[in-house]
Amino acid sequence: MDDLASGSNDPESALELTKKIKTRLSEGGFNMRKWLSNTKELMTEFQNDPQFSESPQQPSNLPSSVTEEDQGYSKSIVDPQQLDSHPRVLGQVWNPQTDMLIMIFSAALKNVETNAITKRSILSIAAKFYDPLGLISPVTLRFKQMFQELCKSKLDWDEPLNDEFCEEWNKIVQKLKEANNMSIPRCYCPDSFGSEIKSTELHCFGDASESSYGARVYVRGEHSEGIHYCVI
Repeated sequence: MDDLASGSNDPESALELTKKIKTRLSEGGFNMRKWLSNTKELMTEFQNDPQFSESPQQPSNLPSSVTEEDQGYSKSIVDPQQLDSHPRVLGQVWNPQTDMLIMIFSAALKNVETNAITKRSILSIAAKFYDPLGLISPVTLRFKQMFQELCKSKLDWDEPLNDEFCEEWNKIVQKLKEANNMSIPRCYCPDSFGSEIKSTELHCFGDASESSYGARVYVRGEHSEGIHYCVI
């Protein structure tokens, strides 16, 4: 079973929602665990509520590691000093303290430093990016474009790159280093957005070139405090 991502407008209604989720899934034999929230108040509730901080009875033949892993995630989250440096939600790195999504390219950069640069290694590096929302498309696009050019040049898979390709590769790697650990707000709406939302609109723009195509989507929200725009 994978992660469940949801939310609410305040800690009280969020706690009520999590209890309903926990109860309903428990009735079907599913133990929802490793709860995580961007609100410390809610995480404290998880830690103090036995429904979240304690595991159901485990079969005695299970390895101890399984039982330990099933403990409430809030125990390691409430104290910021004990926070996992890279907690993930649906595969995306998320900092619950700042409520930011973090783009981490450590695996790709490690491959860049340790492997000889060939058509094979560039494809391998490009495949290491996990970006289901397309947040880092400007970064990953250059890898794909370069691989496309290498295929057109008919280089063998393990043939060293010429000076022109090496120069282009170094520029791409430099941009990757600059974008490493980049943070993006998870929430489209700021705290000042207000509770009285009058209207919400999506504005989409698209364009294409010979080598790629792309789209840009904005959300336009009108509320009690005015109008807010955000790129999604």
